[in-house]
Amino acid sequence: MPRRPTLLLPLALLLLVALPRPSAAEDGIRLVNGALTAWKDGLPAGWRREIGARRAPGETAARIEPLAAGGVALVGEAGTDLWPMLAQRVEARAGAFLELRYTARTLGARRDPGQFGSCYVGFVLRDVQGKPAGFQIADVRHEAWREAAVRLKLPPGVTTVDVAVFLSQTGRLEVKALSLRERGPADSFDVLVEEMDRHYSFFAAHEIDWRARAQPYDKEARAAATPAAFIDTIEPLLAQLQDGHVWIEAPDGTKTWTYTPRPHLNFDLQTLLPRLEGMQQVVRNVISATTSEGYGYLALGTMQLNEAQFAAVEAAFRSHFDKPGIILDLRVNGGGQEVWGQRLCAFLTTSRVHYASALMRSGPAHDDLAPAGERYVVPAASGRYEGPVVGLIGPGCVSSGEGMAMMLKALPDVPLVGLPTRGSSGNPQPVHLPNGVSVWFSRWISLLPDGTPIERKGVPPDVRVEHLAGKDAALDEAVKILKSKAGKR
Repeated sequence: MPRRPTLLLPLALLLLVALPRPSAAEDGIRLVNGALTAWKDGLPAGWRREIGARRAPGETAARIEPLAAGGVALVGEAGTDLWPMLAQRVEARAGAFLELRYTARTLGARRDPGQFGSCYVGFVLRDVQGKPAGFQIADVRHEAWREAAVRLKLPPGVTTVDVAVFLSQTGRLEVKALSLRERGPADSFDVLVEEMDRHYSFFAAHEIDWRARAQPYDKEARAAATPAAFIDTIEPLLAQLQDGHVWIEAPDGTKTWTYTPRPHLNFDLQTLLPRLEGMQQVVRNVISATTSEGYGYLALGTMQLNEAQFAAVEAAFRSHFDKPGIILDLRVNGGGQEVWGQRLCAFLTTSRVHYASALMRSGPAHDDLAPAGERYVVPAASGRYEGPVVGLIGPGCVSSGEGMAMMLKALPDVPLVGLPTRGSSGNPQPVHLPNGVSVWFSRWISLLPDGTPIERKGVPPDVRVEHLAGKDAALDEAVKILKSKAGKR
């Protein structure tokens, strides 16, 4: 009978057992034996071995070994049942911004059956009762030694963190030269520049020398006395990236958009309205109607939906399943969450369809890129629409809207009509800075199934139709296609 994995620590966080609490040094927060050179009783001095994960019977443990010149190796094999975590608890002041630096690599890493797949260095947060209150970790997935950092701004009520090194898969995780320090508001520009230098996805593609671009802003950004002054300083720097997925968020949540292109749209509602019957607004920026020719029409202007809103959109889509054809209009889709497109397109296929891939930064060089997974449409359990479908696209379709355009393009016999989409899909994530400002920026390069990037190119239509003022030539072409397909049924 196969052994049943037991996850003692939830998800990648993998909770820790209580550790002793060394205080921060008088001159600031510190790690004991961060160099991992002093060892006692088979462990680095000042560190604890805790159970991270186990699968029954849980008796064969991964090894913790010293490195010859200082450092530690966690070693797991296919038959490992018990995964220890190396951890040290430290105290910090409320609201502190912590930076954990380290050098690490992995050798022979792979996830065998029954393993949990973790391989990281990072923080586990603790509340005043010592219970888990969050985490911040960095995966280690490279064989060359690399220096890296994990940064964390402590949320309200948290002053205790566990620094953790953990492996729960086959292979060897080697870590050395750990150091911990607190960064202040004056360090915010340094943190921003370093985080973007390491993780922003488009520097190489757009031939941007980021450090050179940032240098002229250094002195003024360091001197900024308030978050507002800091934002005013960095906004023109970030605007040079010309990336719609880069924006600044103030401590109060106010957003500053650094780049807002204004494309010439191929969608004109006033021209479209006379062509529609029984129109209803399903939710904000989503309308459902029937064309004068009797085809179903759903204009999706957003993917920014909650579950209740999506339920209404899905119901409107399904209400057209008795029509001889359906037009899905994405020409002004401003993006949101790609999952909603996956769930709609699930009604249009009987097989799993690969529609997109992505690359993400995998190392310090701007052209260090690695595959970040493939994206698929999976068939719905029931209720497939059997009639013909046409998608309308144009430069107003952006971000996750382009994700849905990629889905339609990948589906068999669902032509896209119109003009290329915007070409802006960055999967943005934030870097939180010591002064309370957050900067969101692109983390991936989205690819068509054949590996073609869509950034600044867009998803190409299958049938290109130029926009003419006072007419909806793309809609005309979609109707023409549906008529030809209906005649073949």
